[in-house]
Amino acid sequence: MRRGSPIPPMLRRKIVEQYQKGVSQRKIAKSLKLSSSTVHNIIQRFRESGTISVRKGQGRKTILDARDLRALRRHCITYRNATVMEITTWAQEYFQKTLSVNTIHRAIRRCRLKLYRSKKKPYLNMIQKRRRFLWAKAHLKWTVAKWKTVLWSDESKFEVLFGKLGRHVIRTKEDKDNPSCYQRSVQKPASLMVWGCMSVCGMGSLHIWKGTINAERLAEDPGKCSLCFQEETDLADNLAMDDLTFHELLLTPRLATDTHGGASVPGAADGLYVPTCVFFLFVVLLLFGFQ
Repeated sequence: MRRGSPIPPMLRRKIVEQYQKGVSQRKIAKSLKLSSSTVHNIIQRFRESGTISVRKGQGRKTILDARDLRALRRHCITYRNATVMEITTWAQEYFQKTLSVNTIHRAIRRCRLKLYRSKKKPYLNMIQKRRRFLWAKAHLKWTVAKWKTVLWSDESKFEVLFGKLGRHVIRTKEDKDNPSCYQRSVQKPASLMVWGCMSVCGMGSLHIWKGTINAERLAEDPGKCSLCFQEETDLADNLAMDDLTFHELLLTPRLATDTHGGASVPGAADGLYVPTCVFFLFVVLLLFGFQ
């Protein structure tokens, strides 16, 4: 039978005080409306330990102690991409104990760790990292006025997908082959390329492109892109364009000298390589730091 709530400390003091005055346990239980066994246990504990505090629960101990949890935490941090099943297999061999997946899952939470879905980040090799470092080092002395002359641009490809886009679906075990539970995908979906730009003066218009656009294409044929650039000439003097191959922003030198219809196309005399992560940093600076 489940134990009830413990007797309050004030009531325990009354029991001990009446016991010290020579009152019998039966009369104490009757006056305080308690069972005789409860009064007897409180008095017996006072005789043995001299205190009236509640004894700590003597429940079942956890199968993994503090030392085991530290070892489990070190293993989880070392192998962050391991599944709970793999961690359970390792723990059974390492601790030589019978452990279930649910036990390991609770133990991981006790280690103040949780299972999360990994954030997706573009892979950077050593060459790309060095290019970013050299670029940042070369532009450390750029002033705020210099950065205000840059026209930041980027493009995005929007693909037409089919069906539900979520990776998860609520179904029974038998509904795995139900067509409504599928995540539809096509090999080469229809797409649309959209180009846009911004500067400290404001945001430019969005332009729809047929095919793809990158810095190499702009450098080879800037005249094809002149209509978009002419609309944005009042925003900035320099153009920073996303290079799809190296994931960098490229300032195309040829655009600085070409003119179309009497309007000067934004450009500069020197090539400028801007890492994509720095692009988002300067977006924040443009919005909040240059006020």
